[in-house]
Amino acid sequence: MSGSANFFVFYTSVPLVGLTGQRAKNVRELAEAVERAEASSIFFHTHHYVREHHFLSEEYPSDFAYWVAEILSEKALGERLAFVDIRHFTSIEALRSEILSILKSQGGKRAEREVLPGLEFHFCKSINIVAPTGYSASSLAEFRDGLERVDHNSLYYHLVEAHLRDEKPGNDFSNWVAECLGKEKLAGQIAQIDPYLNTLEQTRQKLLSLTDRELAKERVVAKLGSYPQTTGVGRLLQESELFKKLRNIFEKKAPGKS
Repeated sequence: MSGSANFFVFYTSVPLVGLTGQRAKNVRELAEAVERAEASSIFFHTHHYVREHHFLSEEYPSDFAYWVAEILSEKALGERLAFVDIRHFTSIEALRSEILSILKSQGGKRAEREVLPGLEFHFCKSINIVAPTGYSASSLAEFRDGLERVDHNSLYYHLVEAHLRDEKPGNDFSNWVAECLGKEKLAGQIAQIDPYLNTLEQTRQKLLSLTDRELAKERVVAKLGSYPQTTGVGRLLQESELFKKLRNIFEKKAPGKS
């Protein structure tokens, strides 16, 4: 998110994969490599599947968990790694520490047991080229239009990468809606949409549903509030139970926020 104070610029990121030259053939070497790996490498092996597959893997949500469980055949340790919920980490370093503590808990001969040649864990890193999409917004209506038009890589950049890039709650979308549009409730609903538990297209549809609901509320309130109170009609409408009910309906929490 950049531009003027109230301007949202939609960016997209093109993912490239690079080999780091690091590899591991047992748990001890994997822990040592995780400890010294670049942050972009930890990010790649824990987050890239969200972009590639658009859903959370039910069994092994990270390359580390898969390799330990399926290639090294350390099922129990692999399951512990699989239980690490990457959604709860706002920094790569915190995530690295959690993975390390699990790997280092495996001691003795089991930490030294090696895979067959050719089955080593090879560390890759994520190289992202970030570029503007050509879409921007200074109002909720323009923001909604941008959401509908940008590609999945843009959604991934603003929802997933932003969460770790800025190391703060929410994402680029929710933070802009709160800070620049002053719509705290809508921002909270956007922040609660989980891109790890939905496909990126499902996430887009949830975002559109929330913004459409807010825009519809704005239109109804603007229409009912457009009558001059001096005529008596406007005063009657704005004081009526119908107006209050309509306003409450549109302000209710939208279903399916996860």
